[in-house]
Amino acid sequence: MHFNIKLKPISTLRLNIYWFVVFYINIDMLEDFVKNVFILVLKREPFSFLNIFLIVFGALVTVYLMFVKKFDQRFLFLVFFYVLVYVFSIMITPEIVLILSTSIFRGILYVIVVVYLMSLIDDYGKLLSYFVPYIYITVSYALTQMMLHGSSLVKETDYMDFTYNTMLPMLVALAIGLYGKNVSENINRYVSLALFIVLFVFNFLRGGRASILCVGICVLVLLHFQNSSRKILYAVLSVGLGILLYINYDSLLAYLALAFPDSRTIWRLSHNILVDMNTSYRSIMWRYIIESFIKDPFTVRGFLSDRIFLARLFPSASVDGIYGYYAHNLFLEQIFQFGIFAMPFIIGGIIVVIQKFKFLSLKKDYRLTCLFSICIAFSFGQLMVSASYLTAKSFGILLGLMLYMGRSRKGIYYENITDL
Repeated sequence: MHFNIKLKPISTLRLNIYWFVVFYINIDMLEDFVKNVFILVLKREPFSFLNIFLIVFGALVTVYLMFVKKFDQRFLFLVFFYVLVYVFSIMITPEIVLILSTSIFRGILYVIVVVYLMSLIDDYGKLLSYFVPYIYITVSYALTQMMLHGSSLVKETDYMDFTYNTMLPMLVALAIGLYGKNVSENINRYVSLALFIVLFVFNFLRGGRASILCVGICVLVLLHFQNSSRKILYAVLSVGLGILLYINYDSLLAYLALAFPDSRTIWRLSHNILVDMNTSYRSIMWRYIIESFIKDPFTVRGFLSDRIFLARLFPSASVDGIYGYYAHNLFLEQIFQFGIFAMPFIIGGIIVVIQKFKFLSLKKDYRLTCLFSICIAFSFGQLMVSASYLTAKSFGILLGLMLYMGRSRKGIYYENITDL
């Protein structure tokens, strides 16, 4: 007896991969938006469904896509490599098993699923159009967040989640605003720029310093691909704006301090500690990592090991809060985990990114240029001062983009898989 088991025909079960990818990488913002609405309307926090949704639903969709479509063999190698390194890490630092909490496991799985979903896309430029609705949703989310500022149901550290949740739509709004109809006709460029300004102001007031860095990087990368006359124009405008801010800095800061007394960024600017490189946790950890590397560059500790060793620097650290004691820098995190053996990966990654810059400079694909700029800004702006590459979706997005651009350079044809 023979069994012929087949999945439901693709023609009757359709999934727009572009829509799902953009939805999946914005699920954090959507979940937080729902929470805000619950608090505003019902005065209570809803059941947190994010971890369950991402682990169960995301995994099910990924398995389904693997069955109905072939996938990049490099992704399989990547997963195999990750699992192998994790096993190796546990053998070196057995305490790693103790910190594989739900949050960390969810972050690791999220990154892997994001890389896989991004590897299925055959035209990255189309993603910009699918991001447009999320620009409007994110502005609405930002408004609810500002309305809840000071609520007892909102944590003091929620500004970090707010920054991460608004970052991608904000950068998309900036890119479309600068490039206009060349990249999207779904939104007017001036409307897009206005929404970007709204989101940036919200981020600035809430205290997300990483957002300022991400926007700065995005502007520089976007301008890199502009023609010479545009570069000169933007440079003149930037210098002029900078001079005006410098001349009126004290009076402007005094006005902002009165208008927004609860703003974390304004408070830091008023006390000249916007960037604290002496007493902050990041600074202490960075100095320790550099000193440890200089002392013994061949020490290998493994994935997640920085959370265990760096937490010991702070007497107040608890087992429950150990999730936050990572290096907060992409390169230092890898160096602390793998010593000098991480250097080939770091140098190789930098070379790959530089190669993609050169590739796009010749290709003149505006949509891909915008998405590349957004991904670079989001990833480096976040990973250099904030998130861990092992659990941050920004790293998964960047890695997926590099895989896509790698296959494009080789001229390999991939069939259109917009609808599965």
